[in-house]
Amino acid sequence: MTAWIKTHQSLGTHRKTLALADELGTSVPAAVGHLVLLWCWALDNAPGGFLGHIRPKTIAVAAMWRKRPGDFLAALVTAGFVDEPQDGPLSLHDWDEYAGRLMYQRARNRANVSAHRKRLQDGDAPVTSPSRVEKRREEESSEDEIPPYPPQAGGRRRSAGRRNDPVTSPVIRARIDAIEGRRETA
Repeated sequence: MTAWIKTHQSLGTHRKTLALADELGTSVPAAVGHLVLLWCWALDNAPGGFLGHIRPKTIAVAAMWRKRPGDFLAALVTAGFVDEPQDGPLSLHDWDEYAGRLMYQRARNRANVSAHRKRLQDGDAPVTSPSRVEKRREEESSEDEIPPYPPQAGGRRRSAGRRNDPVTSPVIRARIDAIEGRRETA
């Protein structure tokens, strides 16, 4: 599954981003790039947003920060992108707000796959889900029942453009005839 990170249009001008760029002594676009790289890395490597068990060098490498790793982590804390609670590990600020939905979807997918595998082991799981089978049957049956166009009594098809076609209005018939060179329109 390809994941993505939600960013806001104001990220480049946000006070925390400006503070991070200042702390790192780099440009704002570079600071935004380091942040996004860190967030993308965290989706797979720190899914709960907790960084306390991860070395500063690993965090810096993940964000492609080439200078001193301790300086990068300190700048993230100072700017407010990483929280440093007194009673817990370092964590990405408001991580649940940005990656929580993805984490929930991944957990739900793991649970569904696990349940499906258990049903397969027990012999209870169909190869194809019933909804797909029903949908295929419905599509196959509807192909046999294509109504004539335009719908008419008796189920016969009549094509527009014939002179004695009762479906075509006189105005439309006159325009068709004019196009075909039979008559001129009024």
